[in-house]
Amino acid sequence: MERKKNKALTIFLFLLIGIITGLPAASQQVGCFFRETYAKGNLDGWEAQIYSLEKQYPGDFDKMTEALTARYGYMGYLLGQKENSKVRKLLDETEKLLDEWLKKRPGNARLLAIRAGLIGFRIGLTPLRAPMLGQRNLDAWESAIRNDPGEPMGWLEKGNSLFYRPSMFGGDKKEAEAAFRKALQLVEPSECDWIYSFIQVRLYEACKANGKTGEAESIRKKLQDKPGHFKWLDTL
Repeated sequence: MERKKNKALTIFLFLLIGIITGLPAASQQVGCFFRETYAKGNLDGWEAQIYSLEKQYPGDFDKMTEALTARYGYMGYLLGQKENSKVRKLLDETEKLLDEWLKKRPGNARLLAIRAGLIGFRIGLTPLRAPMLGQRNLDAWESAIRNDPGEPMGWLEKGNSLFYRPSMFGGDKKEAEAAFRKALQLVEPSECDWIYSFIQVRLYEACKANGKTGEAESIRKKLQDKPGHFKWLDTL
């Protein structure tokens, strides 16, 4: 009898270990999905994956931050596809969700950087509101950097702000390039993190804009080292 109990306990422990060790792999699989589809230039499956994450982990800060970051990336993609009505719907949802998390984590640099990005999308949808929204965008990414200079998305959003803003309103592509470089230094290199690749793409665009064609070509080749990956860079 005792032997059967021990055997059952052993089996239970092995199953438990299997479940626990499988959890990071499952999380990594989601991250890899975002990166792989981004690399191929087709983000059609992102919305379902984002909602799945939010439904499964509504109270998990790390998972919800991952989902919010993915929402940020997905809306940028939709803007590029001119799907403005869908962007507006997602923006309303995302701002509400972000505000809820900022009440719980008011100084979180990643959340503040995402807020800067969302304000940037509002400007992209209605450029005439840029004079009013521009300062809010700047305040958000400055707060992100001030609260945590080690958060790469704060520097990413500084770069985006400087890159897209007209020079007469403080835009500066050279300063944007420096901010993208800082973000790339801070982000952990990963084959499974779409943000790491996204920052590389932003630095590629900045180098091209600043006449650094040799470095831009080097970044492009690095990104396109896998068949079918980042071929869409050739159209930028």
